[in-house]
Amino acid sequence: MKKDGDKPGKRAKVTQASIVTINYLNSENPNRESCNIMKRLSLIALTLAMPLAVMADTTVFSENFKTDLSDPTGAYLKGTNGTSQSWANGTGISLGAATTGKNGDVIGSFSAVTLNYPGHYISMTVNFTSPNFYYGVASSAGSILFALDNSLGTGILSMGASESVAKSTAAGYATGATVNYLGYMGNIPFETTGKASEKLYGKTGGGGNDLSYYSNAGNVTPQFDLVPQIGNGSKGVLHNLANGDSCTLTFTLTYLAAGQTQLAATLYDNTKAEMEFSLTTGATNSGTWYNANPTMTYDTFDFGLYAGNEAPYTLNFTSALVVANVPEPESVVLFLLGGVGALGFVRRFRR
Repeated sequence: MKKDGDKPGKRAKVTQASIVTINYLNSENPNRESCNIMKRLSLIALTLAMPLAVMADTTVFSENFKTDLSDPTGAYLKGTNGTSQSWANGTGISLGAATTGKNGDVIGSFSAVTLNYPGHYISMTVNFTSPNFYYGVASSAGSILFALDNSLGTGILSMGASESVAKSTAAGYATGATVNYLGYMGNIPFETTGKASEKLYGKTGGGGNDLSYYSNAGNVTPQFDLVPQIGNGSKGVLHNLANGDSCTLTFTLTYLAAGQTQLAATLYDNTKAEMEFSLTTGATNSGTWYNANPTMTYDTFDFGLYAGNEAPYTLNFTSALVVANVPEPESVVLFLLGGVGALGFVRRFRR
């Protein structure tokens, strides 16, 4: 008598089950290895995508004053010390000094930017021209002024449409909206014989409204003149600007490490296609420039005019742009969604 186990059908089923079991055991390690490969590829993809999320240029302010169809100056704070300010389509915002020793500013705001990762930066670009840049090599010429600041939450127009940026003894000098602002500033003369030498410096405390003119902000304590400490930086040769030329100022602050910010300022003559001035602080300077570290957050820009010992001066500012190299919200969201999708794919592949 044959047993049930000897029936062909039963043997076939047993044999088939054995084959399936063998195939499953033989294919387990390749699947696991493939899953590990997919994990590695996903992590590589996320790593490559991360800089794109972190290091994205974002325009935080942009305006072409020259092509505006209506007067935009009501959106900006006027810093005044014997200077005039006006606007005209085709010209832009004009700052004028009829007599010597006067200074004035255009102060604007943008959404706050915080630099907190090596290589992050914020950069202001201002285009301008003047019919009277040049008074001669024996002159004590004026300068273009510039700054990037932290308002600490005090709006530029919170105390009125204008404020005094005269000497510290002048009425109202210590009671304006910008009195406690913190940031970095500078000035570059229009000629090689400027009344005020080229400077970069930091406003690290309150006491005065002025955000950009060194001699005035120098009355604020503490305050740091950064130029003498630029032993490991680079400083270009200052050239004379020619009357009527179109020029571009660029001022950039770059996060190096906690408590260390690199400053760079350039002045380029577009008409002559020539770099007229360039100054950059070094990464390992001795001195106080990086220890000053007034702020890592910025929400205010300033550009202006100092007349020096020459007059009259008229600066026509045609446009301004502020760009920050920080994480874009959209790119961060895409990065996170991409990461979730990649991890989900790995989880599905494992199954």
